[in-house]
Amino acid sequence: MPRFIRIPAGRCPRQRYIDIGSSDNGRVLVVVYTERGQNIRIISCRKATISERKRYEEGIN
Repeated sequence: MPRFIRIPAGRCPRQRYIDIGSSDNGRVLVVVYTERGQNIRIISCRKATISERKRYEEGIN
């Protein structure tokens, strides 16, 4: 079973990615990040909202 799904990031000057996934302890998190060369820069990480949790659960089934 996949541990995360990727959703569209919308319009941004730089390419951003939004992933929704579950941690080892089962918490559903949202991570926004960008890639700069070989590096990944995390912009934010937070607990998923109810609608994001639903989207995650629908996406992994």
